[in-house]
Amino acid sequence: MKPTLQRALLLAVSLSSASLTSAQVGDTCSAPVVISGTGTYNWDNTLNTTSGFDGGDPTTCFSPTNAGATGSDTIRQDVFFAWTVPATGNYIFDTENSIGIDDTKMSIHLGSDCSATCVASDDDSGSVPAFSSLIQLMGLTGGDQYLIQVGSWNDTSAIGDALLNITHLVPPTNDDCSTPQIISGLGTFNWDNRAATTSGFDGGNPMGCFSPANTGTTGIDSIRKDLFFAWTVPTGGGDYQFDTEFSPVNTDTKMSIHTGADCSATCLASDDDGGVDPVYSSKIVLYGLTGGDQYLIQVGSWSDTSPAGDGFLNVSLPPAPPGNDLCSTATVINGSGTWAFDTSTASTSGFNGASSAVCSSSALDMGADVFFQWTAPSSGDFQFDTCGSLYDTKLTAHLGLGCASTCAAHNDDGPCGSGASEAVLLGLSAGDLILVQLGGWNGLVGSGTLNIASWADPCAALGPDAFEENDTCSTAQPIIDGVYPGLTVFRTDLDIYSLTVPAGGTLDVLCNHNISDGDIDMFLFDAVSCLDDPAVDPTCTGSLACGWSSVAPESLTWINATGADVDCTLRVSLWPSSLGDCVEYELIVTGADAGGPDLFCDPASTNSSGTYVTLGGSTFSGPGVFHLEAMGGPVDQFGYFLVSATSMDPGVPVSTGQLCLGAPIGRYNPNSGPGLNSIGRFDVGGLFQNVGGTSSTGAGFDLPINLPSPPGGLITSGSTWHFQLWYRDLAGTSNFSNGLSVSF
Repeated sequence: MKPTLQRALLLAVSLSSASLTSAQVGDTCSAPVVISGTGTYNWDNTLNTTSGFDGGDPTTCFSPTNAGATGSDTIRQDVFFAWTVPATGNYIFDTENSIGIDDTKMSIHLGSDCSATCVASDDDSGSVPAFSSLIQLMGLTGGDQYLIQVGSWNDTSAIGDALLNITHLVPPTNDDCSTPQIISGLGTFNWDNRAATTSGFDGGNPMGCFSPANTGTTGIDSIRKDLFFAWTVPTGGGDYQFDTEFSPVNTDTKMSIHTGADCSATCLASDDDGGVDPVYSSKIVLYGLTGGDQYLIQVGSWSDTSPAGDGFLNVSLPPAPPGNDLCSTATVINGSGTWAFDTSTASTSGFNGASSAVCSSSALDMGADVFFQWTAPSSGDFQFDTCGSLYDTKLTAHLGLGCASTCAAHNDDGPCGSGASEAVLLGLSAGDLILVQLGGWNGLVGSGTLNIASWADPCAALGPDAFEENDTCSTAQPIIDGVYPGLTVFRTDLDIYSLTVPAGGTLDVLCNHNISDGDIDMFLFDAVSCLDDPAVDPTCTGSLACGWSSVAPESLTWINATGADVDCTLRVSLWPSSLGDCVEYELIVTGADAGGPDLFCDPASTNSSGTYVTLGGSTFSGPGVFHLEAMGGPVDQFGYFLVSATSMDPGVPVSTGQLCLGAPIGRYNPNSGPGLNSIGRFDVGGLFQNVGGTSSTGAGFDLPINLPSPPGGLITSGSTWHFQLWYRDLAGTSNFSNGLSVSF
């Protein structure tokens, strides 16, 4: 009898439920899939749940306690395997070449059920695909059991068919310096260090070759998982290149070469990233080798997490070095101009001009270098630089001819940036000989340009500003609230200012400057803690506040919560490692003046508008200059400012006001000359508007450094001058403002 439609539907549901149940294989740590040996094991997490199991170690294994907002730190829809170690040794566990899942996570725990403890976790160490997982465990004991947990990276990752690959790593025969692989001649020699151990061999020279003695906390100074080759120099000898370029898997290598053929060999040379393709491959060139001599070549990975696997050891004849490879074969050049150079095939000369004290240790670490012999075309100062070069260069200039020359200047990173170098030689005479040596930072090689031109001091145009000499704590110049443009600071000549921040007040200082000229820093100290050595960067330690960034404008803010007024010093200086030697800047200070300008004969006599004219809104507008403001005057009446070295309070009656200045009195009027005409009129609001074109705001007067005659001369730092405004009032009468005393 055929089943009814209802029975058919019930049967279909029953079959679907059975398939779902059977598909959840290894879904919990209590019921893992039991496996043993090595090989490839299929798994499918399509219908699995997310257990959250972490082997009791949420900091090492993926755990729900580290889930964050996305839950991605727990292995999602995980599958469990209980695996027995078949034989003592080293093993790799990976999910590479999985079909349905390209982004996996994996944890391994010691044990075979939910009581297993976390050993290791991995997310993306596999190679194919890029987000597959890989864990290598060393020294496992045969018969021990491990719980292997695999699954997807997060809830949005692919799920489905995947592979668990377990491989027994047998160390290669050339894993130790006592059993190197014997090679000779030229060619490419394959190696695979996945199963290799780390020997720590350094050829007896921990300073020259990679060594566990230099390990520190990371362990990366030993060549990791290293292998050894014993190579014999071909008959006839010569120059030879050894590199790991074009290695298919091991793309970040290290290499050392030792004189000898076994563990008694002594270190000769080491390299980390001297290769070109890929950029972290290794390359060493040895010159003048003798046929029949033997060398122990040591290769391996940069660190324990670097790609381990297939690599190449290439032994070849090096490209011919450039003609100017030695100090004795320098290219002869003259005058100003640009010359191309290329160190890609150059040797490392080690030349230092017999004067490392002059050029510093940086000059001794150039790597592959080339030389130019230059003749000064005339007397003067000259600049040598590599601006526009395609790699990070170093430059040394030696005074003299060829290898007999002596070091005169050295530079690694100059002002034009991008790792280019710049050195300046002063006071050369026509015909002077200079040997220019060009190399790379940290052994880098490449192509570049040598530029030579006459040099003019870019700081010559920036003379001392009006606050000089304020370069020591004892010569600090006082400032109050205001804008101070046109200031200059030099590498060897910083600026110190004194100011007072009132109790409860907030000081804000803004320094406007061009960061490409140099990196300015600011430090606010209490008056006792002032620091004025330009060669010492105080950092922010010990300061009340600091502006210590590498951006412009630089700024600092300090709130005085001491309950009392605090006398402070403000240091403006160039960061000692700044590329520029001098910078023009502008200070904007707010909160450094509790009481405003010093007024006298205040208030002034009342005028026809029913009030009096005050100069109380005046403020500093720059070094040695002051912006005078006047308000409270009669509408449409004109006037101009007066100046004197002395003041009187009370003053003497003149017309309807009080003259409070002592003779001689200077007049800022049209007869005083360019820039000294302060004449103006009061607007409808009683504000004195400038009509002589000598105000940056349109109102008042920008006081210049030079004085009208009398009294004549200049306003100098440390001097005090006194000001009033004379103005017309009612017909036939005149009046005066109150007085203002300014200390510059």
